[in-house]
Amino acid sequence: MLYANVERRNLTLAVAMVDIDFFKKVNDTYGHAAGDKVLKHVATTLKNRFRESDMVARLGGEEFCVLCMNMAPEHAFDVFEKIRADIEAADIVAGNLCINVTVSVGLCTTLLDSLEDMIKKADAMLYRAKETGRNQVLAYPYPDPDMARPYGND
Repeated sequence: MLYANVERRNLTLAVAMVDIDFFKKVNDTYGHAAGDKVLKHVATTLKNRFRESDMVARLGGEEFCVLCMNMAPEHAFDVFEKIRADIEAADIVAGNLCINVTVSVGLCTTLLDSLEDMIKKADAMLYRAKETGRNQVLAYPYPDPDMARPYGND
């Protein structure tokens, strides 16, 4: 229904896949209670940054999907880069521990044939971000649709 509304109203749609880097290591090092604090922090950060009309969903494990209707494609990267930087800078308190984590983000701002195709493209960008160093936002398209480079890095 969301995708149909975007198409019908000629709106834009940004789809992001967000994954906490090395989350298993957080659980293994600090325990599952600390891992839960990290998950809650990331979820709250995402939820608080977006409008009520946007959707933030945890897909399981340490992965989230964000759908932003009518977000200008040229601003979407900056929004997610700010979130990435804020999560990296945050001190997450879990008992007497202070934990720092990073996230990788895959972003699709081009309206494809379906929402499923956009999610798949964002997911592909996420995996490329993880394969090429983590703690970054990779967006589709830039500048060539077959390339995946962070905006602003030439």
